Amino acid sequence: MKPRTKKFCKTIFAIFMVLALFVCIVPAYEPASAASKPSKPKISVTVDAASATITIKKTKKAEGYMISAKLPGESKFTELATIELDGKKQINYTVEDLPAGEYSIKVRAYLKKGDDIVWGKYSKVQTFTIEAGAEPTEPADYEDGEIILFGNYEQDNDLKNGTEPIEWIVYEVTDTDMYLISLRALTDGDISQKNKDKTITWENCDLRKWLNNDFYSEAFSAAEAAVITESTLSDTGTVDKIYLPSKEDMTRKDRIFGNKSKRLVCAPTTYAECKSEVFYVWTCITEDEWGMKEHKTIDDQYACYWWLRTSNGGDKFAMVDEAGDYCSTKYWGPEIKSCHTDYDGEPEYVEGYGVRPALRVNLSSASKVIKKTGRFFAGKITTNETIKDTCVSLENAKKGDLVVLGTYEQDNNLENGSEAIVWYVLDKNKDEITLLSKYALDVVPYNTSKDDTTWENCSLRAWLNDDFYNAAFGDDEKELIQTTTVDKNGNSKHSVKGGATTNDNVYLLNMDNLINTGYAFDEDYHAWDIKRRCGLTAYAIAKGAYIGDEKTEDGINSTYWWLRSTGKDKNLAVVVLSKGYVLTDGLSNSTTNITVRPVITVSVK
Repeated sequence: MKPRTKKFCKTIFAIFMVLALFVCIVPAYEPASAASKPSKPKISVTVDAASATITIKKTKKAEGYMISAKLPGESKFTELATIELDGKKQINYTVEDLPAGEYSIKVRAYLKKGDDIVWGKYSKVQTFTIEAGAEPTEPADYEDGEIILFGNYEQDNDLKNGTEPIEWIVYEVTDTDMYLISLRALTDGDISQKNKDKTITWENCDLRKWLNNDFYSEAFSAAEAAVITESTLSDTGTVDKIYLPSKEDMTRKDRIFGNKSKRLVCAPTTYAECKSEVFYVWTCITEDEWGMKEHKTIDDQYACYWWLRTSNGGDKFAMVDEAGDYCSTKYWGPEIKSCHTDYDGEPEYVEGYGVRPALRVNLSSASKVIKKTGRFFAGKITTNETIKDTCVSLENAKKGDLVVLGTYEQDNNLENGSEAIVWYVLDKNKDEITLLSKYALDVVPYNTSKDDTTWENCSLRAWLNDDFYNAAFGDDEKELIQTTTVDKNGNSKHSVKGGATTNDNVYLLNMDNLINTGYAFDEDYHAWDIKRRCGLTAYAIAKGAYIGDEKTEDGINSTYWWLRSTGKDKNLAVVVLSKGYVLTDGLSNSTTNITVRPVITVSVK
C-alpha cells in the first residue's frame, strides 16, 4: 500500500471511531422544534346517562389541553373547551345535559413559549353514544292553581288494584321550589292521641310523626322522595318534609284559596271516607239519613272537615268545616265557631277528620317525577295581560268601542312603567264621550273607616280626583277630561239619600246606570249579566283584589267593583259582584278587597 493511501485509510478510520464513540455516548439527535412540543395525550371517556366525563392522563410538557368534539350530525370537530393544568396530574372534564346521538372527542396538549403557544399532536379519537331518552327532561313551567300528579296512595278503596296517583294543587311557585297541597283529604286521622290533658302542639302531635314517617315512605318512591325538600315552618318552628297547611296559607289573598269559603271546601277520597266510622262524611252509607251531604266542592264532590296545623294551645287546633268556614275543636275567638259539640252542647274532642298533606318539591328536578294534568283548581286565574285589545281613536269612537287614554300600573312589573288604560265608550253626546275603564285598576275601600258617609264625603272620591287623576293623566290628557256634575248618589231601591251633588273629574257609576240597557247592561239588578263583569289586572290581584271564579267575555277572571251609590245603610256602598249581579243592599264601605273602575267624561271636539 502506498504511503498516501495508507494515510487516507487511517484518517477515515479515525473519523469512524469518533462517530461511533459519539453515538454511544450522545442520545439520538432530535430536532429543536420536536423537542419543544408537548406529548400526545392519552384519553378515555365515561358515559353516564346524558353526561360524559373525559379523563386526560398526565402528558409530558403539557401546560393545558384543548378538547375538540364532533357533535351528532356534524362533519367537523369544534372546540369544546380549553383547560389549564394548574398543577394537576390528571384532568377530568364532564359535559352534562347532552342530547341523544353519537359524539367524537379528541384532545391535544399545549405549552407556552413567551407569547406563543406550541401545540402537540391530537390524541386518538374516542367515540361514544348518548342513548335516546337519557337526556334530562327540560324543567317544566308550573303555575299557581295547576293540578299535578305526584306519588301514589290508596284512594278508591279497592285494595286489589293497587294505589292511585295523588293529585296536588300548586299553591305557590318560587325560583327554587314549589309548594303543593293535596287536592283531596287522603285519609282521616287525629291530630294527636286521645289525651285531653296533654298540651298538644304541631311539634309533638302524632299526625306530624305519621306524615313524616308512614305516609312519606308509603306514598313516594325513592326518586320521588329525593325531590321533596325540607321546609322550615316559621309558625311552628319545626323542620318537616310533609305537613299540614296553616290557616295563614289558606287566608293569603294573593294565593289560589284566598280565604274564599267555596275554594276551601275539600272532598275526601273514597278510601278516606270508608276508613273510619267517625269520619264526618259517609258516602259508604247509601242513605243520606242525617242530611250530612249538603255541602259540595267546586267540582261537585261531597265535602268534609279537614285539619290545619295552626294551634291555639292545648287541644285547640284549627280546621275547615264542610262549608269552607274556619273552626276549631274548641271555641278560640269571636270569629271562630265550635265545630263539634256533645249532647249537652259542650265542645267535644275531635277525631277522624280529613288529612290534607302539604309539601315542597325542588323545581329543577320536579319534572322527572311529576306529571302535568292540564287542569287547574277552580280554573286558571287569568288577567288582562293575555288580551290584545283593539282600540279606536277618541275622535272616531262610537258607543261600545274601546279607546285608550292615560296610563296606570297593570302588569305588576314596576320596572317597565305603567300601561295604557283601556276604556269602554259607554255613551256619546255631541262633543263628549263617557268612558268606563274596561279593567279593575286598583283596590281601594269606599271609605277608610266604617262610618256613615255618602259619595260626597267618602275617601274613595278624594282618591279618584287626586291620587288616581294625577297618576293616570298628563297635562295634555287632563285638558280633555271634563268636570262632570254627579248626582243621584243614593239608593233608589231602599229610598236612601246619597248626599249633595258633586262636580268631579273622575267618578264611579251609580246603581241605576247598571240597569241602563243603553249601556248594554241587563235591566234586572239581580241578573248574572256578563256585560257587568269586570276583569282583573295583575296589579289589582297583587293589591288583594277579590278573585272570582266567573269569567268575563274575554275569558279572564272577574271581580267585585264599587259603585258610588249608598247601600241600604250609609255605612254600606253598592257593589257589582263577580257574577255581574248588583248587590243593591251594599257591603261595608270599609271593605278592603273591592276594586275601582273609574269613569271620566272626555271632550272629542
